[in-house]
Amino acid sequence: MTGVRWLPAVIALLGVTTVPYLLSDPAAAPEVESELQPPVLTGCVRSNKTMSIGSSIHGADRRAKTSYQCGDISLQLDVAQYLTQHTGKEAVTEGNMVVDTRLVSAARPIMRTLASGFAIREYRLDRLDHPATLWSWYAVGDRPFAEAGEAKVQELLNAVMLAPEDAAILTLVAWGDEHEATQTLTSVAIEIWDWYLLRAEVS
Repeated sequence: MTGVRWLPAVIALLGVTTVPYLLSDPAAAPEVESELQPPVLTGCVRSNKTMSIGSSIHGADRRAKTSYQCGDISLQLDVAQYLTQHTGKEAVTEGNMVVDTRLVSAARPIMRTLASGFAIREYRLDRLDHPATLWSWYAVGDRPFAEAGEAKVQELLNAVMLAPEDAAILTLVAWGDEHEATQTLTSVAIEIWDWYLLRAEVS
């Protein structure tokens, strides 16, 4: 996640000499992540089909990982929510990868802005036996961010204001025809975001 490498300059600009990391005392954090009940998606049914994309996400407090069948499109959802954060247990860190970059042909993701106004990162996984399209974004509180750096800056601002918020990484992977996959992702991404906001409210 190269987007976080310029953060020291941002911290200096904000006049923060030490970041009271960030959300809480490590001792207060749960040791094991608990299950976050996945959403019901319009036009999709839950499925047991899973395929690996080499993701590596650590330290979440709550997790929703499941698969769906949406017509001809196989869909995989992964939401990792961090109710608390401290050094070594962070949503936005180079240690968290939503996909193994060896499966991606383009060096950088495509940025898409959805009709609702928020942006996502799109990767085309064309080095798999069954090509797929991946969408991913971050949440800090109730605000979505496509870029890691933007999410981290919001967390730093929250820390400066002594107003920490939970954070999350949301990832969707759709297998099938690229055009159909994009249509499916477009229709379910807003549903998933609305579901996440409701879940975050009861955190």
